[in-house]
Amino acid sequence: MGYTAGQTKLEVDKTISKEEFQKLLKSAKVLGLDSYFLVLFGGNLGVRGGETVLLTPSDFRLEECIVTVPTLKKRGHVPPRMSVHVSRAFCGRMCELLSDGVWSPEERILARSTRWVRWKFQEIKARADVRRPISYHALRHYFGTKCYQATKDLVFTQMQMRHASLATVQKYQHLVEAREKAESLGLDDLE
Repeated sequence: MGYTAGQTKLEVDKTISKEEFQKLLKSAKVLGLDSYFLVLFGGNLGVRGGETVLLTPSDFRLEECIVTVPTLKKRGHVPPRMSVHVSRAFCGRMCELLSDGVWSPEERILARSTRWVRWKFQEIKARADVRRPISYHALRHYFGTKCYQATKDLVFTQMQMRHASLATVQKYQHLVEAREKAESLGLDDLE
């Protein structure tokens, strides 16, 4: 694993690459819909494990590409539920998955515990042959990195990540800038 100047081992180890995300998603799809939702929500909504298990179909306003996510952190000015803007591709996939009418609007999609989230993610990771010691929270870091990389806007990334402090999301700025610098120098081994 390569590092650039100013980049810490912690920043690299806590996030995942696009290739790893695709492997996890493919593995989760084979394991079933619960597993697939788990990885899909983590990588596309940046939800924490406990927030994942609280999502209901009524939280998805797919025609507007918005998902209302419950916020577990009760600090400062962060409201109990916040809106996250999602991609059209994610909305289309969720429309397909939620349209079968299996869930009532207020029924939790993943009626599980945070312990189940940790256990299931380890199963998905093993099946995907991702051997690095990453947790489900790495999907949240993946989302934050993607969000900042697409917009280059720290305030927007802060809102999407539902962080109370702008300083917390600056790690995504540093990581993206380090990766872009490495790519411009022809160093591709950052992942």
